[in-house]
Amino acid sequence: KPFEGGENGFIERQLNDNRYISKAARDYLACICPQNNIWGVPGKATAMLRRNWGLNSILSSNGNYKTRADHRHHSIDALVIALTDRSLLQEIAVENKANMDVTKIQVPDFPFSRQCVVRLVTDMNVSHKPDHGHQGRIFLETATGLKLVRKIIPVSELKEETYKENLIADRLHVQFISTCLADSGMTFRKAVKLLLQKESESQKTDKPVTEIFEKKWVTTKDISALDDKDILNGRIFSSRLNTIIRERTEDVISDKKALAQRLLEISDELGVKRVRYLPFSQTYEQIQSVPNKWYQLDGICFATVWKMPGEKEEYVTQFIDYHQVYQHDAGKLTEYPKPHPAAKKIMTLYKGDIIRIQPKDSEKCYMAKIAGLNQSSGRLDLQPIKSAESIRGWKTETNAWVSPEWDFWDHLTDGHNYKAVNVLFKENNVSLVKISPSGKIIF
Repeated sequence: KPFEGGENGFIERQLNDNRYISKAARDYLACICPQNNIWGVPGKATAMLRRNWGLNSILSSNGNYKTRADHRHHSIDALVIALTDRSLLQEIAVENKANMDVTKIQVPDFPFSRQCVVRLVTDMNVSHKPDHGHQGRIFLETATGLKLVRKIIPVSELKEETYKENLIADRLHVQFISTCLADSGMTFRKAVKLLLQKESESQKTDKPVTEIFEKKWVTTKDISALDDKDILNGRIFSSRLNTIIRERTEDVISDKKALAQRLLEISDELGVKRVRYLPFSQTYEQIQSVPNKWYQLDGICFATVWKMPGEKEEYVTQFIDYHQVYQHDAGKLTEYPKPHPAAKKIMTLYKGDIIRIQPKDSEKCYMAKIAGLNQSSGRLDLQPIKSAESIRGWKTETNAWVSPEWDFWDHLTDGHNYKAVNVLFKENNVSLVKISPSGKIIF
């Protein structure tokens, strides 16, 4: 439940945590300096001084109200705390001794020029700590089971891997290929070619078919938790249930609330609470200690950007997950995969890294933080280094005149801001930089 007296929706537990952390910090600092030189500044006091000195409106576009959409609000808080010593608190207490109305409390004048603070805030570079550690979760926690589903394919599309894993359902075809391979010098493709000729005569068609077992990894999911994409893309393993649910939800598929209600009705009617579900990713690893369970690899450790050889300028990204890092560190993987033997390594990017982007048709540049690495789409999630929320939230709540890089970011972007690596590096000069805690840019 929101704490009514808290600022910006803080709850009582968070306020208590802040009080405890302040006391713990005071005890920690007492080990290196005299305890009488350490004092805590009440949050209400800093909020009052910020408001009365008009510092909130430097960042906030909502008048004299504090915004947390920009990381630089911490620097303004730090400035106020630095100016709030015991003498200032005593002066406020003396001036307002007879005044019990908090809204009418008088405070001393701000000791600096407001324009000086605005200039410092505008030129400030926000430092982020990148995650360069090689420790991470290798697998997702949800276990999946392997199911074999019969599928008819053309004989010409048979693969050697399917044969070796004993996934060809037609045993006569398996026996024919095995007999052919027993002959010295016979390759798998040659055996399939002979099978194609044989089955063309037998099935009286130039495109004969065979039956194989296709691997499908399934887990379970509540019917009420299914969304429109799950239903439209056939993520329900049972084709019968998938057909029933799809037909019954066709008229409410675009309405989330109505869809959830309809799914609950279907669940009660059929007496089925959970269904076997086909996850979007179908790439799983088997755990040796639990042979009947399969787990999805989780977590990208870093991404390497490569420039491909050739006259045409082209860049690709190689994503390395924690499983590959574990194998490499254990000596099981000699080197990380490379997209081409002659590819040139441009840079390695970790989550939290800062890159400097300068459009090739402009002299201006801006900084971006690597907020995420998306392996499935091969893109990077770029966010402003000053933004503490989505780009849309940041640009809605923050003043444009304190952010020189304002125009580089699309104000409609809400959430991830994925950019294709090839386009990013072809249209811009991109360099990896570091920003020290003091805001100094290190190339």
